[in-house]
Amino acid sequence: LLSCATGSVAKVEEQPTNLATLTQRYADFGAAFIANHSAADRPWFLFASFNHVHVTDANYSKANPPPGYSDWQFSSVEFCGSSGRGGTGDAVQELDDAVGQLLASVKRAGAERKTITFFTSDNGNPEYGDMLGNLPLRGYKASNWE
Repeated sequence: LLSCATGSVAKVEEQPTNLATLTQRYADFGAAFIANHSAADRPWFLFASFNHVHVTDANYSKANPPPGYSDWQFSSVEFCGSSGRGGTGDAVQELDDAVGQLLASVKRAGAERKTITFFTSDNGNPEYGDMLGNLPLRGYKASNWE
């Protein structure tokens, strides 16, 4: 996990990164960023690129799963097993919650009318492993149905 302000040198904050806590930490950082920059009444740009719902290298082996390991995805303890759609469903729920936190921060900051929000994704569920994450949609990651 790196931190860096514009024009400065990146600093390693954590190695290795605890993937089970990363989504909430992104949301917390983003919420604080929104509050601070909105309070200063300055224009701001936040690019929040979450690690969910991509698979990690660790997903190719289920031996000795770390805390937060949910089938083929990492989720926080709060979201593991919460969706009924496997690890991918859990990760999507956690991502949805984190995006909701960022949008709530924009609202709390009174910046709704001055903020443009874009949400994009290239994430379908992979063909292997946890296929429940895509239901009721068909197809999988990198397919025509993504």
